[in-house]
Amino acid sequence: MDFSSRVLRDESALDYMNKFPSDEEARENMIGLSVMATYGNNRIYRIDDIDLSQTAQSKFEYKDKGELKQISFENYFKEKYNKRITDKY
Repeated sequence: MDFSSRVLRDESALDYMNKFPSDEEARENMIGLSVMATYGNNRIYRIDDIDLSQTAQSKFEYKDKGELKQISFENYFKEKYNKRITDKY
């Protein structure tokens, strides 16, 4: 029988990040880890990189009903998942 398993932490990625003395050290230690989104579809994602220049107010482009829009991460999570980003990192 062949199967794979994962060990999941009982803390958020942000809580884990905050354990490190600097953002850069947190970034270095988190690359390669897997995290599970506790919103939407509960998928597991592998962290390839962390862009420390982005904040909750940073905007990105996405398609909504075929129309290209710009929205902040904060507003996207509120509209799409009814989740409020509490840390303005």
